[in-house]
Amino acid sequence: MKDENQPPAGVVVKPEPGLYDANLLAMPPSTPAKVKPEPIDATTPSRKPLDAYQPNQPLPGGTPKKSRIEPMPFVKYERAEDIAYAPETAMAQGLSMVRVLADSVGKLELGSKLRKDVWLREIESLKNQGVPRTLIAICGGTGTGKSSCLNAVLGDNIVPTSGMRACTAVVTEISYHDKNTIEGDVAFLSRNEWREEIKVLLSDMVDEDGNLRRLTDLKSEAGVAWSKLHAVCPTLPADRVIQMSPDQIIDRDQRVSKVLGTTKNISCSTSRAFGKEIGRYIDSKEKKKGGKKTEEEKRKENEPAFWPLIKQVRVRCKSSALETGAILVDLPGTQDANAARSSIAKDYMKRCQAIWILAPITRAVDDKTAKDLLGDAFKSQLMMDGNYASSCVTFVATKTDDISCNEIIRALNLEDEPELVVIEDEIQAANVLFKEQKKIKEVADAEIKSLGKQITAKDEWLDKVKDFLETVQAGGEIALSETIEGGKEKKEKEKKAKKGKGKKRKSSGKGKNGSSKRRKTGDDMDDFIVDEEDDDNKSESEASDADGNDSEKEVASDLELDPSSDADDSDAGADSDDSSSSAKKSKSKNKNTKRKRGSDDEGDDDDVEMHDDEDDEMRDDPEADEPEVIEYATEEHLKDEIQRLKDEIKALRARKKSTTESRKTAIAAISSSKKQLAILQRKKNCFCSKRRNEYSRDALKTDFREGLRELDEAAAQERDPDNFDPNQLLRDYDAIDLPVFTVSSRDYVRVTGQVQGDGDPTVFDGLEDTGIPALQQWTRSLTESSRLRSAQQFLRQIQTFANSVNTYVESINDVSVVDRLALRDRWASDELGSEEDEDEDMDDSDDDDVNMDLDRYRRTLLHSLGKKGFNQLYGNVAKPAPPKPKARKRNTAGKLGIMDLLINDFDVVVEDVVDDLKDKFSEGLEDKCKKGAEKASDAAVETVDNFAAAIHWATYRATLRRHGAFRSDLNAELAQPMTSSIASSWSAMFEQNLFGLFEKKGLRAIQDLLKRVEESAAPGLREKARAQTQIALKDAQGAMANIVAQVNEAMKEQQKDLSRTLAPRIQDEMIPGYDRAMEERGTGSVKRQKDYMHNFISTLRKTMFNGGADLLLDGLKTAATQIGTIMQNELDDLAKKIEVALSVLWDTASDSREQVMARRDTLDRVTEILKQLTLWSEAAAVHAAEFAAPA
Repeated sequence: MKDENQPPAGVVVKPEPGLYDANLLAMPPSTPAKVKPEPIDATTPSRKPLDAYQPNQPLPGGTPKKSRIEPMPFVKYERAEDIAYAPETAMAQGLSMVRVLADSVGKLELGSKLRKDVWLREIESLKNQGVPRTLIAICGGTGTGKSSCLNAVLGDNIVPTSGMRACTAVVTEISYHDKNTIEGDVAFLSRNEWREEIKVLLSDMVDEDGNLRRLTDLKSEAGVAWSKLHAVCPTLPADRVIQMSPDQIIDRDQRVSKVLGTTKNISCSTSRAFGKEIGRYIDSKEKKKGGKKTEEEKRKENEPAFWPLIKQVRVRCKSSALETGAILVDLPGTQDANAARSSIAKDYMKRCQAIWILAPITRAVDDKTAKDLLGDAFKSQLMMDGNYASSCVTFVATKTDDISCNEIIRALNLEDEPELVVIEDEIQAANVLFKEQKKIKEVADAEIKSLGKQITAKDEWLDKVKDFLETVQAGGEIALSETIEGGKEKKEKEKKAKKGKGKKRKSSGKGKNGSSKRRKTGDDMDDFIVDEEDDDNKSESEASDADGNDSEKEVASDLELDPSSDADDSDAGADSDDSSSSAKKSKSKNKNTKRKRGSDDEGDDDDVEMHDDEDDEMRDDPEADEPEVIEYATEEHLKDEIQRLKDEIKALRARKKSTTESRKTAIAAISSSKKQLAILQRKKNCFCSKRRNEYSRDALKTDFREGLRELDEAAAQERDPDNFDPNQLLRDYDAIDLPVFTVSSRDYVRVTGQVQGDGDPTVFDGLEDTGIPALQQWTRSLTESSRLRSAQQFLRQIQTFANSVNTYVESINDVSVVDRLALRDRWASDELGSEEDEDEDMDDSDDDDVNMDLDRYRRTLLHSLGKKGFNQLYGNVAKPAPPKPKARKRNTAGKLGIMDLLINDFDVVVEDVVDDLKDKFSEGLEDKCKKGAEKASDAAVETVDNFAAAIHWATYRATLRRHGAFRSDLNAELAQPMTSSIASSWSAMFEQNLFGLFEKKGLRAIQDLLKRVEESAAPGLREKARAQTQIALKDAQGAMANIVAQVNEAMKEQQKDLSRTLAPRIQDEMIPGYDRAMEERGTGSVKRQKDYMHNFISTLRKTMFNGGADLLLDGLKTAATQIGTIMQNELDDLAKKIEVALSVLWDTASDSREQVMARRDTLDRVTEILKQLTLWSEAAAVHAAEFAAPA
């Protein structure tokens, strides 16, 4: 029988220490050792309740959700074609129009207090409009090239990368500002946040006996913990750190304690200066290895590093890719050792509108596809958020310059591609040319070397002949044979050959080797005989030196010219008298004629004595009998010889010069061939990379469709297994087009010169081929739809308000007094009291809101934590107080005006809509949540066991210590069967039109009331009343559309919050089990921990997951109630606006000269504004059509 605690096949797990040691198990129990207690920490943050929707809530880092609009001069256009439309320009012009309207309205007497209140509030609302920002989450693991990609998109080295540990551990937000500086905010952990992290780090550093674990492995929990604490406390040894409390560690260095909870602001004019400045906080300050350290270096090493204390980094720059409102957020992951950093990452992930998944392209074409890279839990969460769609997810394949052409050609079968064949032929031809030119150069090198030797030998012989000439001119005599170039050597060879044929002659000389002696033929003759052997040796030595010099020069690179060639060339045409540089020797001259016999070797002054056998030999040789007749060189002969030598040297030098030129040409051709080969290789790389890019894009798009189809089919099969048909498509999957970009950040920065000294591009020469310009444009376009919507909505709101003002100034006082009074008595709401009373009422209303939110918070917290956990925080409580309804002003006098009647009707509409929402949630999700809970419950025990078996025992303990969330999240894995089960139904629920009934019923209530107003008007006033009610209805339709958009956004935010409550709920339920398991100590403790967790989840699973299902369903009901509150508040304002629009039928205004002029001036301004708004609307429609058109 298979042991349930065994790891799955293929998983190798290091055994816990001592568990399988037979001797250790046989030992008797010893006295319990003193053990360092586990940190009680548990200050586990209480689960955040469902927040009330805040439409303008800032981002997690504090960045405003909308960027502020700066007004610009009001420009008047005559045609829509003259407008260069951009959403920001439209909103800036709209804001200028609002200011003009506000100025005009401020000069008018508005009659009723209600109109004044509504109009002033409307003006303030319009002034506070902003351009929406689009949050783009950048997800990707270590080594995916995220920082390089971001810097390429931004067009500068802005993203901090020098402190790799800090930059990969915190959220980095990059947004736009219209300044020429780069600014950054480095936010640090609070004291309490750092204290809680220190507790966990100290626990990671020691074993269960309180002893230090091995800290040298920086990938282990202990190594990571020590690297953080040592960075902050560099002078403290580890054994002392573990004996200190967190507060002692914090307070030890004031530089650390003072920075906690603060934010450092940085502003620099260049990215280089910015990187240096921010590096003071994010740099990991690695210790210098080897060599002596200066005092300054030693001092810096003892300073605390701040990178472990960083909570978040926010950067603002003037990047064109971000100027349309995109915010890039580098998310390193949500499983951080610090709860604050993890919370920020999760909050950003929840609030993002788009997600970029980054991965190296090699993973995309290998076994890691898009659906594998996303992960099941991630896909389920994206689907529940409504973001698992091609409109939200973008895939970026990085490092496209990392390429092996041969592998790609084989993998994609590109061998016969015509374009590649042409490139290969060009490379082959360039290689042939390269080899030919290299051979030419090698031949030229050999010839130049040979010619150099010949020239050197000729130069040396020329010097000798010149010496001979000087000797003859001085009266001396030189044997003719000695003046013949190579003659002496030839004669010596002949003599040696002859001697070799006969017998050896023996000499009775007394030399060291018995050398023969020269025959003495005259007085002091030896002084005038040139020692030929010495001269030969000298010539050979000089030639050897010359050859050596030539050899040294030939060592130069193939691409460098021969250093001696220029000198040789310059000497080629010079006078030969200057060609020899050797010093001339003084020599004695012999004036007597000499006759020689036998050897010319220099010897003693004694006559040569011959033996008998030598005499016989000489007698046998006829030539030997004849004494040698010496012929002497004449001056004319020597001059002729000198001239001949000069001519030959000149010819040799000319040949050498010509060969050198040929060599230079060959070198140039080689260099050109190498450049051409590099270009062709880059062309080949580019071709292969583009083909791989095409393949990767298609593969990723297909895999994304398949992943979505798998989720849909799993949900359909679970929903109705009997009628499920796998051959029936649940949606048009071919229409789903995942945006995929293939980019090379390195080649982009090389082509643009963004990084100096980074070399030439290796694959792509053109910017477009790197893929970065397309990604930059995509970044801008991601904000286009929201900006267009926001601008159009803003202009419509201005138009509605301008129409109200226009109607008022045109129609006021047009109705007779009798008709006016009749309408007022019938439809006007009573004044709501003084402004002071209203302010007081508003304050009371705010208090009620706070109380209602507090009660909702407590109810949700009680449900999440249970009664025991709740009481620990708030004390014993029997039952949460029921929520107080929001205080609303009511007319209690008995007469109900338009506002009162509409509010009553709207209350009925809201109540019906809230009940309808609750019914939809119950019908569509209750059964799925229950089935999902059952599914998760069935898989829980196996999930816990597999989780324990698949990781190292030390990591398992660290996970228990962190309540299940460490490198992997056990709580999320337990929740995964349930979330995957409900993901598709959850997504479908919130993709449908939930508020169609609301809009329909609301408009019907408005139409009914307007019809009653119209019918109540006197016959002479009915036409005017009809016109006014039509204006009011049109304004109401626009307002209702805005309310629907707002509640849709609120519902989206609420459901995102709810979809993330399951894993935290499971963690809360599991905390007692985690804490109890960590109490196990000693031998076999890890096995006992696993066994305890196995039993704990077996007991708890059904209750825990059923409670999770109830949490989701109750949360949905709470969300429906909150949506009702939003509707109620917005409809109350709409009721007031409708009455103000109709009150022009019964209100009066002063007819003083100033007011008449003010109304006339206002009418002119409003007329022009309405004209401009029409032109801008036409330009917006053209722009939207161009944006929607396929590229």
